[in-house]
Amino acid sequence: MSKNDDLVIEEEELNYVCECLDQKADEIENKINSYLEILNYISENAIVSGDFSESLKAYIEYANKMQKQFTLIAQQNKKILAQFLKKIDEDDSYIF
Repeated sequence: MSKNDDLVIEEEELNYVCECLDQKADEIENKINSYLEILNYISENAIVSGDFSESLKAYIEYANKMQKQFTLIAQQNKKILAQFLKKIDEDDSYIF
């Protein structure tokens, strides 16, 4: 097998990508929380009654469902990566 045919998995690089995903998920979660704070402030202090107020409250209810979703996605990616690397290590031990 030539050098070009070897499969090389850069574990450090994959772990770095997971760290980046965690950081970006945290950033997005912070932005979502700020967004929800602004929406709640508007709902409680500026648009307190009427049809638009009811629509805004419904929107806020659905927007709240976005919280923690990006963190969950990052955690799932880390779990999948750990399983992948474990499987590679197991399979690699049979070869060498």
